[in-house]
Amino acid sequence: MECKSIVVLSDTHDNTEIVQKALLQIQTLDFVKVLHCGDVTTPETLRLFEGLPLEIVFGNCDYDTASLQDTAKELGLAPFDYTKELNIAGKRIAFMHGDNQSTLSHIIYSGSFDYVFHGHIHQKKDILVENTRVICPGALQRAVPYSFAYFNLETDTLEYHEVEP
Repeated sequence: MECKSIVVLSDTHDNTEIVQKALLQIQTLDFVKVLHCGDVTTPETLRLFEGLPLEIVFGNCDYDTASLQDTAKELGLAPFDYTKELNIAGKRIAFMHGDNQSTLSHIIYSGSFDYVFHGHIHQKKDILVENTRVICPGALQRAVPYSFAYFNLETDTLEYHEVEP
């Protein structure tokens, strides 16, 4: 049976010890994509995700955009952008960092997406706005607890995974 789950994380902010612990947990899961909602911060942290089917967007703390783009290319990843749209398992997905509230609201209220994932707030969030489910996975830096999301697109099931410091 084809896997229809994704991993969503955000705001890693070079917290390499926690990112490495999260990646150990992620490797035990069955997924088709990993979505990173921004603030990876440096190429060194981005390299920790090597070998994963990663899609990533810029966050407001991803200052060296050129180096991040170069590293993504070197790792064979799709280029960064500020927002991305994907279709996985027949579901329309948008994801972004979420620091631009106007863009986030526009995308949520557009009615064009089944799911909108974002970061920036460093808190878990799962709400329904009209017909769009809006999810924030929490964060792997400046959050209590550290967390990422595991989402089954077929069953619409969300699990938050906590990462111990």
